Amino acid sequence: MAPGVVRSRKLLFDLLDAQRANGFPTEQTVLGGFSQGGLMSIEVGFRYRHPLAGILSISGYVFEPEQLVEELSPVAFQQRLLVTHGTLDPMVPFPVVREQINILKSAGLHIEWHEFVKAHNIAGEMELELIRGFL
Repeated sequence: MAPGVVRSRKLLFDLLDAQRANGFPTEQTVLGGFSQGGLMSIEVGFRYRHPLAGILSISGYVFEPEQLVEELSPVAFQQRLLVTHGTLDPMVPFPVVREQINILKSAGLHIEWHEFVKAHNIAGEMELELIRGFL
C-alpha cells in the first residue's frame, strides 16, 4: 500500500467524521473526483463505516482492488458508485480500469459503469448529464 494513499484516506475519514460531528450527515454527501480524486473517492467510499449518498469516479482507477475487496466496510454493499472512463485515456488505461471495476462488481458492489470515446477529460454535456442524473 502506498503511504500517500493511506495518509490521504485517513485525512478524508477524519474530514467525514468531523462533518458528521457538526451535524452534516454523510448520507447526504457524495464523494467524487477526477483521476486520482476518483481513486481516493473509491478508496474512502467503500471503506468508510457510514453510508454516503454516492461515490463518483471520472477517469479514475482502483488502487489494489483485491485488497479493497478484503477491507470493505460493513456498509460498502449499500453504497452506489458511478464510474465514467474514456476508451482513449492515455493516462489511466481503459482496459486496466475496466478489469479493476469488474473485480469490485464480482464482490457484489453496486457499480454503474459508463464508457465514453474520450481521452483523460470530461466528455462534455453527455457525461455531465449522466453525472447530474446520478446525483
